[in-house]
Amino acid sequence: MALEANVALVTHDHAGITGGTSRLLQMNTHQNADTDSSTSSLHHTLGSGATQAAQGNHGHTTQFNSITNLQNSVFGSTSRTSRPVCEVYYEGGPVYIGGDIFAQGGWNAVVDTDGMFSRPGGFSAITIPFTGRWSMHFHAAGTVGVIGYSIGRITRNSANVNASLAVASFGCPFNTAVELSIDAYAERVLPAGDRLYWGNWGSSPWTLHASNLGMQTFMTVRYVGPN
Repeated sequence: MALEANVALVTHDHAGITGGTSRLLQMNTHQNADTDSSTSSLHHTLGSGATQAAQGNHGHTTQFNSITNLQNSVFGSTSRTSRPVCEVYYEGGPVYIGGDIFAQGGWNAVVDTDGMFSRPGGFSAITIPFTGRWSMHFHAAGTVGVIGYSIGRITRNSANVNASLAVASFGCPFNTAVELSIDAYAERVLPAGDRLYWGNWGSSPWTLHASNLGMQTFMTVRYVGPN
């Protein structure tokens, strides 16, 4: 378009009223600025509001407000780069369960980040390395051929049924051989030095195996986080 056909009048303004010129777009002016009116505003002040911009020296007031707190919360220590875990599997022969039988020999650690697995007094056990919230899971794979109940349990600080943290049961309604699978779970805040034991019980005899139908017998303890 030729300049002489579009030149602005001397008295022109940018309000779209005089001289045929258009009002500047919002992005090019601060008139009626949309400051902090929404998250999509073109203008924002600094502050803590939902539609404000964060200050350069802002912080996060949660437990993850620093790398140090993140390491403590997720890994349990600033010197760690992985979450503590202990996984032990039963690799021995069939065990006849005719009452309360706690794990003894035949168990071996496959993963043990903190040297948690041991056999105090001949029983297999996992020792908590530092205070925090821990999850535990005992899976027992076996076979049973008579009517009755079978139990898997995790106990605290002794191989004693009266110290149970988790108990799970399996009921056999037939006098016929069936596959048995028991899973005992728990999540607790435990102090450093606590020991976890695990074992089985049966109202009628059954047999614990290292594996059954591809599922292994195992005990796992994992660090969840701080208290």
